[in-house]
Amino acid sequence: MSYIGVIKKRNYANTSKKISDKGEKNKNTKSWSLDHAGVFLKEDEGRAKVGKRDGVICAVDGQIFSAEKNGRPDQHDDRSGKVSFILDEWLRCGETFLADIDATASISLWDSTSDRLVLARASDGIPPLFFAEKEGELLWSDRISLLLEHGIDAELDPNALDAYFTLGYVPSPWTLFAEIRKVPAGQYLGWSSSGLTLKQHREPVPRTQSVGDIETRTTQFKERLCEGLDRLTQGHDRVGVLLSGGVDSALLVGLLHSELGTEVEAFTFEYSGHDGRYNEYSQARRLTDRYGIPHRRIRYTGKWLASNVEEAVESYEGPFTYGLHTAQLKEVAESGVSLLLNGVKGSVHISRTADYALRLRSSFAGRIAKAGKTLLDVLPSHTMPRIRHGLDVAESPASDLFYRMPVDRMIPDSVRGQLYTNPERASSGKDALMSLFAEEVRRSGLRRKADQLSHLHNHFSVSDHFLWWNYRWTQVQGLEMGAPFLMPAPRRLMESLRQPLWPPHEESIRKVLIRRAAATVMPDEIAYSEKVAQTAPLWSWFRGPLYPLLRKYLQSSELQKDGLFNADFVEHEVERHTAGTGDRPYVVWSLLCFMIWKRNFLEE
Repeated sequence: MSYIGVIKKRNYANTSKKISDKGEKNKNTKSWSLDHAGVFLKEDEGRAKVGKRDGVICAVDGQIFSAEKNGRPDQHDDRSGKVSFILDEWLRCGETFLADIDATASISLWDSTSDRLVLARASDGIPPLFFAEKEGELLWSDRISLLLEHGIDAELDPNALDAYFTLGYVPSPWTLFAEIRKVPAGQYLGWSSSGLTLKQHREPVPRTQSVGDIETRTTQFKERLCEGLDRLTQGHDRVGVLLSGGVDSALLVGLLHSELGTEVEAFTFEYSGHDGRYNEYSQARRLTDRYGIPHRRIRYTGKWLASNVEEAVESYEGPFTYGLHTAQLKEVAESGVSLLLNGVKGSVHISRTADYALRLRSSFAGRIAKAGKTLLDVLPSHTMPRIRHGLDVAESPASDLFYRMPVDRMIPDSVRGQLYTNPERASSGKDALMSLFAEEVRRSGLRRKADQLSHLHNHFSVSDHFLWWNYRWTQVQGLEMGAPFLMPAPRRLMESLRQPLWPPHEESIRKVLIRRAAATVMPDEIAYSEKVAQTAPLWSWFRGPLYPLLRKYLQSSELQKDGLFNADFVEHEVERHTAGTGDRPYVVWSLLCFMIWKRNFLEE
């Protein structure tokens, strides 16, 4: 059940009639009205639970956990229990309770007795909350489409547009709509008679603990992850795991099957008609064969994508880039599982040289690094590349490093400059993004550059990108999503550990602990296997099933309607990729998705 909340300065007795007059599409809309606010519930396949008590309306979407009950962790996950728990906590201590509860949820609370509104999003960013202001009203919802239906203008945000092409997603608090914003992960929006405020409800965790004995840390991590899995799976008879070829999801399957005795089923996507290292099924199959558990292969084809991408963009409520195979979860829903787990975790991928350089946290070290770069500039650019890289990392602020990380950047500045009709859009978009990242670094209060960089990755890439597509596609299919590595207990342990200088692990300490924990429930050849980088064969599909869509949405007449894009550059890119000579498939794919979204949400 999705919902939209409204606060007005006047009594709005006619609001219910206004909504019902919208026609057949809103025939199942209900409303609860107070003197100054209301929450309108829309019957659909969403999972939000809404309750009302003592003048307080509460909506909860996701998992809520209290600290303990009868000596063991207690989960409030029944239809009314988690809402009742939040109402109890709110009436007992107000918004301060947000810092004390364990949750992977979003919470909205309107208290008519004190005229206070709180919109809170968990630290992991599951799930989103959107809000907008218009003509003395504040509206909020778990769906952008409901805000648009209730009169918020569908106007494009140019900075968010460039962020989408830069990163492959739109970071909080932006959305592609200029009038709509989303609550950032780990923060809450407060509203009262004094106005709107955005605050953190839980401080980021700096890396303050040494790893110490690796075996002890492995045992601690495994115990906390098992505890999180146990809490997540309570009340679910059958649990599914999106099993890739990597160790993260393999560990989840191993612990559920071997340690907790849970009935688990694995699901792996396979790009049909595309052989080679970009498909994960054969590698993932080794684990399920060993355990003898059900393992479904979900065949993903270009033909399916071509037939469903327009509907997928509409249900996603935005254009999407990576993770596009997760749109095909219908087969998972039909299998009978009610909870679908994924291996998303907070991590940042940097070189060993960069990791050493990030430990230089003083301004003096930055000045020394700048002087060192000046001296190296007199030498040929190919000399001492590792030293150059280390000095660059030591000198640069975390916001600049995050912007330049390949894993968090999809289309470089030079290419975006050619994509737009106005090349300056790329530079202005970059400036806006850099300001957003720098502001988040300041807000976090973290001092070490390594902590700042990791926080930016978790706050933006994990919450607004990796978790976003997993959450949205499971929600569309009526499934519940779980991200065990982001449960409070294992997450806090992993976030608090400093990367050790010795022994010089080639991987992050998080990955080291995950592999060692996996080795206790599966053979080393699986626990220490290399990750398969699953990638959609867009370069092939552009020449086949996606070709008609390219011609429909990326023709010059469509691109020239609003003057955003350089039609000649786009035509050149499309010709290269349909001829099989293109090497930037995500330029074409992200633009195709955007044009589909633009037609549905801006033009129609």
